[in-house]
Amino acid sequence: MRERSKRRLLVGLVCALTAPADAQVIGTARLVKDVGSAPVLRHDGPSGFVAAGPLTYFTASDPLHGQELWRTDGSAAGTQLVRDFTPGPDGIEGWSGVELGAELLLGVGDSIYLTDGSDAGTRLVAAGVNLGTPVTIGGQVYFSSPVGGVYVPWITDGTAAGTIPLADGDPSRSPMNPSEFTAVNGLVVFAADGPTGRQLYVSDGSPVGTQLLADIWPWIGSNPHGFCALGADAFFLATRRGRRELWATDGSAARTRLIAQLDGWTAYDTLASFGGGGVLLRRDLGLTRLVAQRRNPGGDRSGLLRSRPQGPEH
Repeated sequence: MRERSKRRLLVGLVCALTAPADAQVIGTARLVKDVGSAPVLRHDGPSGFVAAGPLTYFTASDPLHGQELWRTDGSAAGTQLVRDFTPGPDGIEGWSGVELGAELLLGVGDSIYLTDGSDAGTRLVAAGVNLGTPVTIGGQVYFSSPVGGVYVPWITDGTAAGTIPLADGDPSRSPMNPSEFTAVNGLVVFAADGPTGRQLYVSDGSPVGTQLLADIWPWIGSNPHGFCALGADAFFLATRRGRRELWATDGSAARTRLIAQLDGWTAYDTLASFGGGGVLLRRDLGLTRLVAQRRNPGGDRSGLLRSRPQGPEH
């Protein structure tokens, strides 16, 4: 019964924290609903919480349906099964989801759906398409899915006609295995594998506008990662000639530039912006370094950044 108690506690706690203010549960954890009415042998408790519009979605198991998608508005009556996607006690094996408008765009198996939280309002967007690593940007969702057996970037506006691949899957020219879609100046930058290794790519949401932005370390791959948007730029970490570096881009090749070399900082692998207008380089255990800050938040971008003095890692 310990596992069942953990499931009940988790639902109550998360719903208390994510419910709207008029539910009057701010700051107080309470049991919203006991989803499972008997011990469940497979899967853990409620998990994968995603907020979309007025609802929070999650997966949970019960003896009749197995693991399926649920939604809650923070009340017992409003905590309901969305749809039994896989009838029977086995349930779904996994899912992904992201907010699109006031609804949830979700991937179950090799199909994409859009839902308002009701069974009747859950409709198929695309079949035979995976919703991998989805990110909502500018009212559309960028994600990764196979074309010809190769994972490439896709885009969807929640309609069948608006769900298209941004590359044809040809390894000689397509960005493959895309990740970390990040908005900057009406464009989207991301990391992907290509003919010259893993590099920086950009997209305007069309196939012709999805292309290599910077070949930072030709034929080896610079492995851009840790993307962090700040002002009119997206910052990221990259490797060039075996050295860790901090880079920034506004989405154009001309303004994709080196900010600082990070010699000795190999353990730092995450970037984060903060309200004062700077970029922090973070690592595990909470250690941080300020690596760049905005020189003139109200000025032009030519003087946007200055690098802080570098020191040995500690």
